Amino acid sequence: MTKPYDICGIGNALVDQQYKIPFEILDTLGLTHGQMTLATLDEQNTLLDFLADKQFPFISSCGGSATNSLVASSSFGSSCIQLYRVASDNTGSTYRNNLTDFGVESHHLDSHDHDELPTGSCVVLVTPDSQRTMSTYLGISAHMTESFISESIIAQSKIMYLEGYMVTNPDNFKTTLLASQYAKQAQTQRALSLSDPGIVTHFYDAFVQLCEPKMDLIFCNEAEALAFTKTHSLQEAETHLLTYADTFVITRGKDGAVMYDGSQKHVVPGKPVKAIDTNGAGDI
Repeated sequence: MTKPYDICGIGNALVDQQYKIPFEILDTLGLTHGQMTLATLDEQNTLLDFLADKQFPFISSCGGSATNSLVASSSFGSSCIQLYRVASDNTGSTYRNNLTDFGVESHHLDSHDHDELPTGSCVVLVTPDSQRTMSTYLGISAHMTESFISESIIAQSKIMYLEGYMVTNPDNFKTTLLASQYAKQAQTQRALSLSDPGIVTHFYDAFVQLCEPKMDLIFCNEAEALAFTKTHSLQEAETHLLTYADTFVITRGKDGAVMYDGSQKHVVPGKPVKAIDTNGAGDI
C-alpha cells in the first residue's frame, strides 16, 4: 500500500503564549522550573491576568508537543498530517491557520459536544537560563474521542507519532491507544514521545500500556528516560528502554543525544550555542 504521509501525529492542539520572565516569578506562581503543570480554565485565566498586569511581552503561535514535532519535520521536507481537536473560536482558527502556514495538513471534525469548552492553551514562561516552564489548559483538546481519528489516514502514513501528554486524560488516552492499534494493524511504525518526567511518573501505568506491544521508537530526554525505566543512571535506562521499544533517542541538552538504531548505539555530541529558549526543543 502506498503511504503518502511520512508522519501522522496525534496530540493536544494548543495555542502557545510565550513570555520572558525573571526567576522570582516562578516562585510567586508556585510553578516547577522546567516542567509542565496542568491548569483549570480559571487558573489559566488568573495566570494570564497576572502576566498582563506585569506587562510582560509575549508571542503567540500554534503549539502542543506533537504539533511542534510535525512542524519541524515539515520544515525538513516531510509530508505530515495531524489528528486533533479545537473549538470553533478565534483561538482554534489561529491554530488551524498556523498549522496550514507551516505546511502540516489537518484532520479534525467540527462537533457540538463540549461546545462550552474553548481551544486549549499553553502559557510558556522562559527564564534567563533559557529554560521553559509551562502551564497548560487542555480545553476541548482533552475530549478527543475516537471519532476524531482516521484509520485510513493512519494506514496511509509511514510513522504514527503519539504524544505522551495524551495519557493525562481518559478520552485522549483511549483514543491514542486506538490510534496505536490501527498503526500496528497497518504496519505503520509507532513512535512515542514521553513528553515530561512529571507526567511519566504520575501516569506510569498508562505509558507501559501504550508500549504493549513494543514501540518501534521512543523519544525522551534523560530525566524522562530515568523516570520511565525507574533507574538511576543513563546506562541503566538505555538497557531498560529496549524492553519497551526497538529503537530510541535520548536527548541530553548541551550534552547532545544518545540513539539506538536497533543494532548499535550512537552518541551525538552537543554543539555550544547561545540558547534563546527551550520551548519545543525536546519535540524536535
